[in-house]
Amino acid sequence: CSDGRVGEQFDDFLQNGLGLPRYDRVALPGGPACMAGHPQATLEQQGVVDELQFLVEVHGLKRLVLLAHSGCAFYATRLELAEPRLELVQKADLVRAAAFVHRVTGLAQIDAYFARLVGTAVRFERVEVDRVPAAALIFHSRPAPAVDIAQTMTTAPAPAPTTFTFRSSDDPLLRAQPWRLNTAL
Repeated sequence: CSDGRVGEQFDDFLQNGLGLPRYDRVALPGGPACMAGHPQATLEQQGVVDELQFLVEVHGLKRLVLLAHSGCAFYATRLELAEPRLELVQKADLVRAAAFVHRVTGLAQIDAYFARLVGTAVRFERVEVDRVPAAALIFHSRPAPAVDIAQTMTTAPAPAPTTFTFRSSDDPLLRAQPWRLNTAL
Protein backbone atom coordinates (compact mmCIF):
# COMPACT_ATOMS: atom_id res chain seq x y z
CA CYS A 1 0.00 0.00 0.00
CA SER A 2 1.20 3.53 -0.65
CA ASP A 3 -0.04 4.94 2.71
CA GLY A 4 2.67 7.36 3.88
CA ARG A 5 1.92 6.65 7.54
CA VAL A 6 3.52 3.21 7.26
CA GLY A 7 6.09 3.68 4.48
CA GLU A 8 9.09 3.94 6.80
CA GLN A 9 7.92 0.93 8.80
CA PHE A 10 7.48 -1.10 5.62
CA ASP A 11 11.02 -0.17 4.52
CA ASP A 12 12.45 -1.00 7.94
CA PHE A 13 10.64 -4.33 8.01
CA LEU A 14 11.77 -5.31 4.51
CA GLN A 15 15.38 -4.29 5.12
CA ASN A 16 15.92 -5.38 8.73
CA GLY A 17 13.12 -7.85 9.38
CA LEU A 18 13.34 -9.82 6.14
CA GLY A 19 16.96 -9.01 5.34
CA LEU A 20 16.29 -7.44 1.95
CA PRO A 21 18.89 -4.68 1.65
CA ARG A 22 17.72 -3.67 -1.85
CA TYR A 23 14.36 -4.20 -3.43
CA ASP A 24 12.06 -2.85 -6.09
CA ARG A 25 8.80 -1.39 -4.83
CA VAL A 26 5.40 -1.20 -6.47
CA ALA A 27 3.09 0.76 -4.18
CA LEU A 28 -0.44 1.98 -4.73
CA PRO A 29 -3.54 2.56 -2.60
CA GLY A 30 -4.96 -0.74 -1.41
CA GLY A 31 -1.83 -2.66 -2.35
CA PRO A 32 -2.84 -6.28 -3.09
CA ALA A 33 -6.50 -5.28 -3.63
CA CYS A 34 -5.78 -4.48 -7.29
CA MET A 35 -4.61 -8.05 -7.86
CA ALA A 36 -7.54 -9.68 -6.06
CA GLY A 37 -10.22 -9.12 -8.69
CA HIS A 38 -12.15 -6.19 -7.22
CA PRO A 39 -14.06 -4.32 -9.93
CA GLN A 40 -13.16 -1.03 -8.20
CA ALA A 41 -9.48 -1.71 -8.98
CA THR A 42 -9.57 -2.96 -12.57
CA LEU A 43 -7.76 0.10 -13.94
CA GLU A 44 -4.87 -0.37 -11.51
CA GLN A 45 -4.61 -4.10 -12.21
CA GLN A 46 -3.16 -3.89 -15.72
CA GLY A 47 -0.61 -1.29 -14.64
CA VAL A 48 0.57 -3.50 -11.80
CA VAL A 49 0.76 -6.53 -14.10
CA ASP A 50 2.94 -4.56 -16.53
CA GLU A 51 5.19 -3.33 -13.70
CA LEU A 52 5.62 -6.78 -12.15
CA GLN A 53 6.32 -8.50 -15.45
CA PHE A 54 8.88 -5.82 -16.29
CA LEU A 55 10.64 -6.10 -12.92
CA VAL A 56 10.72 -9.90 -13.03
CA GLU A 57 12.08 -9.91 -16.57
CA VAL A 58 14.54 -7.01 -16.45
CA HIS A 59 15.70 -7.13 -12.82
CA GLY A 60 15.46 -10.90 -12.47
CA LEU A 61 13.27 -10.86 -9.37
CA LYS A 62 12.92 -14.22 -7.64
CA ARG A 63 10.83 -13.22 -4.61
CA LEU A 64 7.83 -10.99 -4.02
CA VAL A 65 6.55 -9.68 -0.69
CA LEU A 66 2.94 -8.51 -0.47
CA LEU A 67 2.02 -6.10 2.33
CA ALA A 68 -1.37 -4.92 3.58
CA HIS A 69 -2.13 -2.89 6.71
CA SER A 70 -4.99 -2.38 9.11
CA GLY A 71 -7.01 0.78 8.72
CA CYS A 72 -6.47 0.91 4.95
CA ALA A 73 -8.52 3.76 3.49
CA PHE A 74 -8.82 2.03 0.10
CA TYR A 75 -10.74 -0.85 1.63
CA ALA A 76 -12.86 1.41 3.80
CA THR A 77 -13.64 3.97 1.09
CA ARG A 78 -13.47 2.33 -2.34
CA LEU A 79 -14.62 -1.13 -1.25
CA GLU A 80 -16.91 0.26 1.47
CA LEU A 81 -15.83 -2.28 4.09
CA ALA A 82 -15.78 -1.96 7.86
CA GLU A 83 -14.24 -4.08 10.60
CA PRO A 84 -14.25 -6.95 11.27
CA ARG A 85 -14.95 -7.89 7.64
CA LEU A 86 -12.36 -5.40 6.35
CA GLU A 87 -9.42 -7.32 7.83
CA LEU A 88 -10.81 -10.67 6.66
CA VAL A 89 -11.10 -9.38 3.09
CA GLN A 90 -7.59 -7.88 3.23
CA LYS A 91 -6.07 -11.19 4.31
CA ALA A 92 -8.09 -13.05 1.68
CA ASP A 93 -6.87 -10.54 -0.90
CA LEU A 94 -3.27 -11.29 0.06
CA VAL A 95 -3.93 -14.94 -0.79
CA ARG A 96 -5.72 -14.10 -4.03
CA ALA A 97 -3.02 -11.58 -5.01
CA ALA A 98 -0.29 -14.18 -4.41
CA ALA A 99 -2.05 -16.62 -6.74
CA PHE A 100 -2.54 -13.88 -9.34
CA VAL A 101 1.11 -12.79 -9.17
CA HIS A 102 2.22 -16.40 -9.56
CA ARG A 103 -0.04 -16.79 -12.60
CA VAL A 104 1.17 -13.63 -14.40
CA THR A 105 4.87 -13.76 -13.46
CA GLY A 106 5.67 -17.39 -12.74
CA LEU A 107 7.29 -16.43 -9.42
CA ALA A 108 7.19 -19.24 -6.88
CA GLN A 109 8.45 -17.40 -3.80
CA ILE A 110 5.67 -15.07 -2.71
CA ASP A 111 5.30 -14.00 0.90
CA ALA A 112 2.52 -11.97 2.47
CA TYR A 113 2.28 -9.93 5.68
CA PHE A 114 -0.49 -8.03 7.39
CA ALA A 115 0.77 -4.95 9.24
CA ARG A 116 -1.34 -4.33 12.32
CA LEU A 117 -1.27 -0.79 13.70
CA VAL A 118 -1.19 -1.09 17.48
CA GLY A 119 -1.14 2.33 19.09
CA THR A 120 1.95 3.98 17.64
CA ALA A 121 3.62 0.67 16.71
CA VAL A 122 3.22 -1.59 13.68
CA ARG A 123 3.24 -5.38 14.14
CA PHE A 124 3.84 -7.55 11.06
CA GLU A 125 1.97 -10.85 10.92
CA ARG A 126 2.73 -13.49 8.32
CA VAL A 127 -0.24 -14.57 6.20
CA GLU A 128 0.07 -18.06 4.77
CA VAL A 129 -0.49 -17.93 1.04
CA ASP A 130 0.54 -21.48 0.17
CA ARG A 131 -1.65 -23.53 2.54
CA VAL A 132 -5.05 -22.43 1.33
CA PRO A 133 -7.45 -24.84 -0.41
CA ALA A 134 -6.80 -24.88 -4.16
CA ALA A 135 -10.26 -23.48 -4.89
CA ALA A 136 -9.35 -20.28 -3.05
CA LEU A 137 -6.28 -19.78 -5.23
CA ILE A 138 -8.06 -19.80 -8.56
CA PHE A 139 -8.23 -16.36 -10.14
CA HIS A 140 -11.34 -16.07 -12.24
CA SER A 141 -11.72 -13.66 -15.13
CA ARG A 142 -14.84 -12.52 -13.29
CA PRO A 143 -13.83 -13.05 -9.65
CA ALA A 144 -16.07 -14.43 -6.99
CA PRO A 145 -17.08 -11.99 -4.26
CA ALA A 146 -14.34 -11.50 -1.69
CA VAL A 147 -16.64 -12.73 1.07
CA ASP A 148 -16.49 -16.27 -0.39
CA ILE A 149 -12.71 -16.28 -0.05
CA ALA A 150 -12.90 -14.78 3.44
CA GLN A 151 -15.31 -17.53 4.52
CA THR A 152 -12.99 -20.15 3.02
CA MET A 153 -10.08 -18.72 4.96
CA THR A 154 -11.93 -18.67 8.26
CA THR A 155 -13.04 -22.30 7.93
CA ALA A 156 -9.89 -23.77 6.40
CA PRO A 157 -7.42 -25.31 8.83
CA ALA A 158 -4.36 -23.11 8.80
CA PRO A 159 -1.73 -22.21 11.34
CA ALA A 160 -2.29 -19.06 13.34
CA PRO A 161 -0.52 -16.01 11.89
CA THR A 162 2.92 -15.56 13.30
CA THR A 163 4.08 -12.22 14.58
CA PHE A 164 7.51 -11.10 13.49
CA THR A 165 9.74 -10.47 16.47
CA PHE A 166 13.43 -9.80 16.27
CA ARG A 167 16.01 -11.34 18.52
CA SER A 168 19.69 -11.17 17.80
CA SER A 169 22.55 -11.15 20.24
CA ASP A 170 24.77 -9.74 17.49
CA ASP A 171 22.80 -6.65 16.57
CA PRO A 172 21.08 -4.55 19.26
CA LEU A 173 18.96 -2.83 16.59
CA LEU A 174 17.22 -6.10 15.80
CA ARG A 175 16.26 -7.01 19.37
CA ALA A 176 12.45 -6.91 19.56
CA GLN A 177 12.51 -3.69 17.58
CA PRO A 178 9.11 -1.97 17.46
CA TRP A 179 8.07 -0.23 14.27
CA ARG A 180 6.63 3.17 15.09
CA LEU A 181 3.73 4.66 13.20
CA ASN A 182 4.46 7.99 11.56
CA THR A 183 1.49 10.10 12.64
CA ALA A 184 2.98 13.37 11.36
CA LEU A 185 1.41 12.87 7.91
